[in-house]
Amino acid sequence: LYSIHIMKTLMLLEDQLLLRETWKIMLEGNSNYQVIAEAADVATALDKLKTYQPDILLCDIFFRYCRLAIPVLR
Repeated sequence: LYSIHIMKTLMLLEDQLLLRETWKIMLEGNSNYQVIAEAADVATALDKLKTYQPDILLCDIFFRYCRLAIPVLR
């Protein structure tokens, strides 16, 4: 039997570089996910979301302004 492997694409939204890099390393160790974009602020995230169209946006909910941006990101 053959199984179909579907990789989900991710974008990371986190203002702290160390956390963003840690998430990236952890996720890239999993063959189900591919990090295709990163952003440190909401404005950059909005631009990159249009360009890259990831399946999943991983966002720190305690990130300043992120809670305000959630309706916009939807």
